[in-house]
Amino acid sequence: MKLAICCILTFLLSFSFAQTWQSAYDSCVKYQDKHQYKEAIEWGDKALELYEKQVAIKDTSYSNILNRQFENCYYGSLYKKGEFYAKKDSVWTKEKNIVRYSNSCNNLALLYQAQGKYAEAELLHKEAKEIRAKVLGKEHLDYANSCNNLALLYQVQGKYAEAEPLFKEAKETRVKILGKEHPDYANSCNSLAMLYQYQGKYVEANLLFKEARDIYARVLGKEHPDYASSCNNLALLYQVQGKYADAELLFKEAKEICAKTLGKENQYYAFPCNNLALLYRIQGKYVEAELLFKEAKEIWSKVLGKEHPNYATSCNNLALLYQIQGKYVEAELLFKEAKEIYAKGLGKEHTDYAASCNNLALLYQPQGKYAEAELLFKEAKEIRAKVLGKEHPSYALSCNNLAALYRIQGKYAEAELLFKEAKEIRAKVLGKEHPSYALSCNNLAALYRIQGKYAEAELLFKEAKEIRAKVLGKE
Repeated sequence: MKLAICCILTFLLSFSFAQTWQSAYDSCVKYQDKHQYKEAIEWGDKALELYEKQVAIKDTSYSNILNRQFENCYYGSLYKKGEFYAKKDSVWTKEKNIVRYSNSCNNLALLYQAQGKYAEAELLHKEAKEIRAKVLGKEHLDYANSCNNLALLYQVQGKYAEAEPLFKEAKETRVKILGKEHPDYANSCNSLAMLYQYQGKYVEANLLFKEARDIYARVLGKEHPDYASSCNNLALLYQVQGKYADAELLFKEAKEICAKTLGKENQYYAFPCNNLALLYRIQGKYVEAELLFKEAKEIWSKVLGKEHPNYATSCNNLALLYQIQGKYVEAELLFKEAKEIYAKGLGKEHTDYAASCNNLALLYQPQGKYAEAELLFKEAKEIRAKVLGKEHPSYALSCNNLAALYRIQGKYAEAELLFKEAKEIRAKVLGKEHPSYALSCNNLAALYRIQGKYAEAELLFKEAKEIRAKVLGKE
């Protein structure tokens, strides 16, 4: 009898312990669902602490907690902290479960990618892909996800030729397993469309964006955030093409859906606010743009905090608006704030930090602060060369911007070399029918005209005009 009572007490005690860590974990999940990642991480740490104390033999619950913490850190942009959980999970899963280990590799790769550590990310994405191919087979959804994630990494790096077959493989696998009426297939359409947009293949991009949007509408409904996201993506394509009226309607639709389904204090509602503001800025609707930029900035400040990259982006966008309006003092303060946030949160070798250097340089240039501008343009160029390589469109942009500065200063020889370098990169990576290549032709032509090389200038101006007419239309 005493033995039976003892067994019952032991069972109740262990059940109580299990509930304790489980309760903390449930709180972690609850806050994650609300996108309150700081609170979610605190509860996740509590769950992890209790689990490690109370459970003698670790099971998959341990990996689940670590994986949840990775998600909280990733979506909360706490990438270095996220590395701790992903690495800890990879150590445990490598010994216990090779499929879960592939998930850990994938998670760690995503963290490295977000920090601009592309070489490390590539190794891990490939490792995950190889494990999944071997263990699960190439017709498994996890393998398709690996293809998609590796493709996204290549896309960021401007390796479009490598990205395209992987996006297509993921899309083909998903359609075979899930069919064409599944959100994951729509995601594949969306990813491939974005790649085509970057390459200036607007017709192909338009078809795929619309296909994705139609699937989301049918399967999830027109009040789902994913449908709103597809409206946003199609709007961005129309904006690039100069179809501003069509873009505005879609941005507004996305904004209304997010407001209704997520609320106006949700971080994802800030995205359509920001994007609509960008459109208004292009159109010269500065009052409307400022209100929306400020709304996005306030939301991200409140929800994510002032050290989050999204908040830095809102500072940057508002600064660009002030720059256009000639409000250089206000613009400089915001550009510097964004630059400091990126430096602190992402490091000085991240492409977002490079972009902030570039933007501040563009502010100094019209003010005649050429020495300051040159240093910043060069810093951005060096970072992009190191992180992205010298065949990336962003590196070409740095060459172009530094060349434009030299042209203003009358340093024509230096300017010509850089304009030509930018033009050659864009021709190779984007093709000779891309708007950015047309821009390079135009910029080099303008330099030749200043130098009195009218024949060379005329040929390039004509080439630029023909490309724009063909790709963007004569209107």
